Amino acid sequence: MGLPDLPPGARLLSVDEAVDKLVTGDHTGAVTGSIVLDSALIDALRTGLVVACQLPNGQIAFTRPGTDPTR
Repeated sequence: MGLPDLPPGARLLSVDEAVDKLVTGDHTGAVTGSIVLDSALIDALRTGLVVACQLPNGQIAFTRPGTDPTR
């Protein structure tokens, strides 16, 4: 599976970068975040089930590797 096409202005995050942003709350959705959801996302990132990117507005988006963003 290849990496997904990213929306304009988005930046692909490494696993370590994404985990760091989730753990430290360094993203725009941190205020309404959930420790349980963050833990599940961290597990999915570390096992390669999902990849993360940071959107221009600071949000973190997750998708499966090889997913067409228009679907």
